[in-house]
Amino acid sequence: MAVQPSTILGKYRIIREIARSNDIVYEGVDPSMGRRVAIKELAIPQHLSGSQKRERIERFYREAKAAGTLSHPNIVTIYDVGQEGERHFIVMEYLEGHSLREIQQMQGALPVKESLEIALQLCDALGYAHSRGIVHRDVKPDNIHILPGGVIKLTDFGIARITAEPSITAHGQVFGTPSYMSPEQVASHTVDHRTDIFSMGITLYEMLTGRKPFAGDSVITITYNIMNIQPPMPTGVPPGMHSILQKGLAKDVNFRYQNAAAMAADIRAEKFALESGNKTAQMQGMPMPAGGFSGSMNTGTVPPEISGIPAFAPGQARYGAPTTNQGYPPPPQQPGRPYPTQYPGYSPDSRQGGMSSETKNVVVLALSVAGILILLGLIIWGLNVAFQHKGAAQSSSGSSQALYQQATTAFNNGDFATAGAKYDLAMRSAPGTQDADKAALGLSMVEAHRGMDLAKSGDDSNASGAYQHAIDLNPKNAAAFNGLGDLKMARHDPAGAVQSWEAAIQADGHSTYADQARHSAASAYADMGDGLRATNVAQARVYWQKAVGLDPSSEAATRAGKSLSGAPQTASANAH
Repeated sequence: MAVQPSTILGKYRIIREIARSNDIVYEGVDPSMGRRVAIKELAIPQHLSGSQKRERIERFYREAKAAGTLSHPNIVTIYDVGQEGERHFIVMEYLEGHSLREIQQMQGALPVKESLEIALQLCDALGYAHSRGIVHRDVKPDNIHILPGGVIKLTDFGIARITAEPSITAHGQVFGTPSYMSPEQVASHTVDHRTDIFSMGITLYEMLTGRKPFAGDSVITITYNIMNIQPPMPTGVPPGMHSILQKGLAKDVNFRYQNAAAMAADIRAEKFALESGNKTAQMQGMPMPAGGFSGSMNTGTVPPEISGIPAFAPGQARYGAPTTNQGYPPPPQQPGRPYPTQYPGYSPDSRQGGMSSETKNVVVLALSVAGILILLGLIIWGLNVAFQHKGAAQSSSGSSQALYQQATTAFNNGDFATAGAKYDLAMRSAPGTQDADKAALGLSMVEAHRGMDLAKSGDDSNASGAYQHAIDLNPKNAAAFNGLGDLKMARHDPAGAVQSWEAAIQADGHSTYADQARHSAASAYADMGDGLRATNVAQARVYWQKAVGLDPSSEAATRAGKSLSGAPQTASANAH
């Protein structure tokens, strides 16, 4: 049952629902601290009872305990855990940004450097958790959240194992997401922290390639591949990454990285080599190989005959720097000989009485010319800076316009992943401009369509998140409001559904999506009125009037109109 904005859970005020899968996640406020929080409420299926229900509740509190004992910048912070009647909930920090899954859906494969930065932070988080006896057991892109500044947060310790406590997983039970399970998880063997290393390897592989290493059209196929198949190593990445992936994905735990720190050390070395390779290529004016360099590099002095840099004479500085006379004898100096004094305006008598008038005239003229030259130089410098700024702005604008056009073409062709990535780049390349605003509107439509696709596949929680992101980008996105209303109706929340549908109508009353929302809302109001016919006629009449007002020519309005005029419901039904 969906909650209204005024709902209170414990001491927390619930603002809105932001996700729903195995549990329900709300955005809320801690009134005592004035702090924005995320509230995760346990959702217990109605068919569970007895021991199964108790185990579900115990596992929920295990999650709170597992994550609550951890304090790390890359792990979501738990603030509180509580119970109100039959409702159990965990309160944690509210996270801005997107999950790694959402970013991959928009961009596909990530750049190598970005993948390594995410992987390093994830290794730090896992290493910290492992050192405190916590095994996550469900490391995957959905549980990795990336904040706007690039910091990652490991979330959802719902099936984590606390090694110091007795296991509540019965023999033969398998927990985890099939595509990210380790071989020992698939085989229902006892797992330790190295199972997270395997899942980490899968996640890194997917970041680099845009696809999972163990694919299949069924759980059986996926788990068979995890147990028996070696995935092909990705192309277009530094060769050093191959050994990291192979060791991280070793099926035998003894051949796998034995801890997250060891994996992080190799990733860090590869990242350093990549960055060093980029700098070397820039300094030498050489093109950078695709994917960067791999392996360790000797960044010391390279012999000229090898590097292609011309040899330099003794004392000659590289890169055109000023040179000294090192390597050459100093010029001879004749002792006792005075410096030349026969320059213009000099006369032997002038040494006694100061400068002659001719000398003064020359000095004044030289100073005047120098002043004029300095002034001209400053003017030219200022104009150059202005033109550079103008050129940079034009370049940025041109780049954002090109990205916007590419994104729009991809959107019209139904390639929403490419369109989303291009719109996002256009927004980032020219922030605060009209081009960025247009790109935000485009990205909002991409997110709305992504929500539709997710809803069709049954992934309601991620669909809801996509719709909400679309609305955040463009509060007048009727498609997103309409889709959100459909989701709420599917969850048997007609009051919440009509609220979203009416928002769609207000956002863009002349759009196709607003027409769909108008029709859906009218039907829902008519049904809500029928449901109150026997218990609250006054409220039923309000709903029927809304149905007629929203979509006068619809079947729902006709039915509501007959109810308002006192016609029996059966007669209305027979008429249609």
